Amino acid sequence: MRYIRDYPDLQLVESLRDKKGFSVPEFNHLVYGDKSGNTIKGRLRDNPNVSSKVLVRICNLLDVSLDDLFQKCDEVLKPTQVSGDNNIVNSNNIHIDMLQLRAENKVLKMLVNEKEERIKELKKVNDDIGKRLDFLLNNAINRDKKE
Repeated sequence: MRYIRDYPDLQLVESLRDKKGFSVPEFNHLVYGDKSGNTIKGRLRDNPNVSSKVLVRICNLLDVSLDDLFQKCDEVLKPTQVSGDNNIVNSNNIHIDMLQLRAENKVLKMLVNEKEERIKELKKVNDDIGKRLDFLLNNAINRDKKE
């Protein structure tokens, strides 16, 4: 089984929380405890790496399975696509996907630059070896003529 998402769906958690009748502070208190200043929205939006303990608490409070928090995909995953929520331009889905795509694009550009530099170095080495070979061949020909 494969999952489309690497992190829980914030909008799903918020809608299920509202259906269960939990207020935002009450739900945050039940999930993270008295002394924590963490919020579900802040954690899932800013740092989606949530511990399994927190995920299990969320599932138990909302009466859902872990599979419900993530989108399942039984087929082979397709390349990342920008997907949003209808026409909402400031959607979290679009924001996160665009950040991931920009980061991947930056890494690929850096990789291309490194490869281009390596190609330049190899061309210089190839030219140098060619010049040395020509020099050796000329010396060998000159020695043969003298003998």
